[in-house]
Amino acid sequence: MNELDPPSASRITIIRVPFKIRRRGAHTVVVPADGADDDLQPEATPDCNRRENPLDASLLAALVKAFRWKRLIEDGRYGSPAELAKSERVDPAWVSRTLRLTLLDPDIVKRVLNGDMSAKLTAANLMDIALTMSWLQQRTKIDLRS
Repeated sequence: MNELDPPSASRITIIRVPFKIRRRGAHTVVVPADGADDDLQPEATPDCNRRENPLDASLLAALVKAFRWKRLIEDGRYGSPAELAKSERVDPAWVSRTLRLTLLDPDIVKRVLNGDMSAKLTAANLMDIALTMSWLQQRTKIDLRS
């Protein structure tokens, strides 16, 4: 057989890998389908890099912005959230809502940064929770066990 001849049908191997595509915050991830064989999981990835809930990049970015903006206001660089919003070229209401994240229980912030929170938890959810609840109520609402 010549090298340019097409492969015969008997030499074709088809491999099927069941998977689902899921949204995790701002990202789309591929996860094994229900009942998928555990042998399909990559073995080369060290356990320390595997996360039950991957970090939500949009939630992480919102937290970073909130604490950065808070520091800028506290340091006197900006006199108000409205002044900061004008400088950052964003809506003042967005700055005010994002700053709510600085009112979260520190344990919740740590768990978000470690990727230990539910993928269903969004920045918008946390903004509302932070404004209306004490730290104990926040923990209860998010089901954080002390």
